[in-house]
Order: sequence, then C-alpha cells, then structure tokens
Amino acid sequence: MGPHIWALHGMRHAIAMAEAMGKADDVRRFRAEERRFRAAFEKQLAVQTARSGGWIPPAIEKTLLGNHWDNMMLLYPEPLFAPFDPRVTATIRKSRESYAEGILGYLLPVAIGKKGGEFVFNTKPGLHYWHTPDNAENALVRGGAEDQEAAVRDLYALLLHTTSTNAPQEFGTVPWSTRDYFNGDLLPDGCESGRIIELMRNMLVREYQDDLHLFSAVSPEWLRPGKKIEIRGEPTSFGPLSAVLSAGAEGFTVTLSHRFRQPPKHVVIRLPWFYEVQAAEADGQSLTIANGELRLAANTRDIRVKGRFLPSTPELSFERIVAQYKQEYQKRYADFLRTGAIPP
Repeated sequence: MGPHIWALHGMRHAIAMAEAMGKADDVRRFRAEERRFRAAFEKQLAVQTARSGGWIPPAIEKTLLGNHWDNMMLLYPEPLFAPFDPRVTATIRKSRESYAEGILGYLLPVAIGKKGGEFVFNTKPGLHYWHTPDNAENALVRGGAEDQEAAVRDLYALLLHTTSTNAPQEFGTVPWSTRDYFNGDLLPDGCESGRIIELMRNMLVREYQDDLHLFSAVSPEWLRPGKKIEIRGEPTSFGPLSAVLSAGAEGFTVTLSHRFRQPPKHVVIRLPWFYEVQAAEADGQSLTIANGELRLAANTRDIRVKGRFLPSTPELSFERIVAQYKQEYQKRYADFLRTGAIPP
C-alpha cells in the first residue's frame, strides 16, 4: 500500500508546484495522470476493503496482513480522502488496536531460533515510534473532540518514550518489558525527532488547503488560568505568523500578527475539545461558532473567547501520563515477580 499512497501524495505535490510556477500544461498533464492512477488505485482498494470489512490494509493485494504503516497516511501531508470517509475512520480505529504503551505496535518477523529443523520466528510486536504521528496528524485534520484528545494523548505518549535528553528511537522496544530493543536500532533516531517536532508544530499552526488553522489540538494543562501559548514568527506557506493565546479564569484571548505574502482564505481557530464556549468575538465584533471552529478573516488581530472547562475534562498532563505509566509498569513487574509469566 505504501508506494501507492506515496505516489498519490507525490502527484498532489507535483500539481501544487506546477500551479505555483504557472505551468498550466504541466497542471493539466499531472491532473490527468493523477485521475488515471487514482481510478486504478480505488478499484483495487475496493477489493481489499471488501475483504477487510472496511479498513484500509497495509497491502494493496493478496493479503490483509502486515504492519500498519503508510496505510495510515490518509489525510496528511495531503488529504487523499474526505476526513470522515468511513474507510479513514475504520483504518484509524483498526490501527489503534495495535497500540501498546500508547504508541503503535510493529512486528518484525525475524528468525530468533530453531526448534528441531524449523526456524522459530518472532511473534512479539515491538513499539513503533516513527509512524505513531500519522494517526495524530489524521486527528488534527478531522478535528472532532475525540480526535483532538487522541492527538494530545499521542504526543504525550511519544514524549513519554523519549530519554532524559529527549532522544527517541525508531522501533523495536518490547512493550511492558525491559527498555532494550532486539533489532539493533540505536538511539537517537533523527527522523522521529523531526516527526515529533512536526506534530507539535501542526497542533498549534498548520496549513490545510486554502486556510491557516491555529490550535488544532491543545492539552487542558496548556489552558489553565495564567498559562500562555506563544507562536513566534512561524513560517507558513502564506507567510510568517505570530500568535499569543492567553488563558484566564473566564476564557482566553488570542492576539495575531503576521506578514502574509499571500493571505489565507480564512484563519481558523479550533475551539478546545474540553471547553464550553459561551461567546466569542473578533476585533470587537460578535462571532458565530460553527462546527467547533472560529472562521476569521485573514486580517483579524484580536479574538476573545468567553467560556470554561467542561466538568468532564480529564486530568491530562505530561506529568500525569508519566505517573500513570510508572504505576502500570510497577503493577506488571510485580505480577511478573509473582508468577514468572511475561505479560502479553
């Protein structure tokens, strides 16, 4: 599946580049090629999703087996499907079933020994840091309350699995075991560091089609009264942007400044998934709230949101995630000492 997904992303980027360069002939040619490839892709995808019950498997033909990998790259870096396409929803749910310790599982079926004359292969999935952000990026595009919370939890789970000097690895650690890895995968993994930085950036500021989205997913801990979220001179495809979100007891304010070369159609502020919004205004004018978003003109400067935390807001912070992990790890280790059985 992966090469075909990447081909679709590449075609979308080629079209965008040709449009930016004013190459009308190339735009027409690339779009025709994308339509031809997409038609063939959808035909085979329909065969596979009929076999799977609706989710997009790792392989484009013959089997439903394999690790969840590029089959999760459905809405980012380019939206290849509608955000709530049933196939997207089913794939996100299916891939999350393989999570362990809050991040993606990955099975490397290497030979680990012999039994009689037959090789014995590894059947224990490890942890896969590198592709966990794919689902978080999907969640940012979808934007529902469940999606926002999932993205925040994904970020905390990834940070939980970094070292004391913030170094991640790619994959291989056995869940709920030692922190050793069986495949020779060494720390640190620069690509995964980049993916975590990319995810944090997109949670706060990201481009989507013709709009610029701010605060797509934030943690309740970041909006406690007195807290601030600051974006300083962040490069975007529209031009540099700065934003300051200041949280108070009765809501929050956002102050924007920018040097747009080509203004976005809208600046979109996603309202927090844990917030009950009572009123909102931009530059002194009352705003209509629709689909959990504030859609603003590109020249908007000051936004005020009156509201409060929902009573159901979970206690969610990095410190709490670490404490919960240690508690669960201690419980599992105590069970191991008592029974001698390695946990599943």
